[in-house]
Amino acid sequence: MKKYKVVNKFRFSIFILFLFLVLLISVLSIKPKLSYGNGLNTEYETYNYEIKENDSLWNIASNFKPDSM
Repeated sequence: MKKYKVVNKFRFSIFILFLFLVLLISVLSIKPKLSYGNGLNTEYETYNYEIKENDSLWNIASNFKPDSM
């Protein structure tokens, strides 16, 4: 196995920094494509709700949950 010796520490540091930046940019450019599902723009229906006495967040959410849940 061949052994290598670092002759210029500054150039080696710059090289490692460059590799790290390339890796970071690659990961950040791939991640948004994976995190947003199929990429379709989904429109959501909004509601105005006046809170009544004895309302809880659970009851309000139960009233507005989709049928598919």
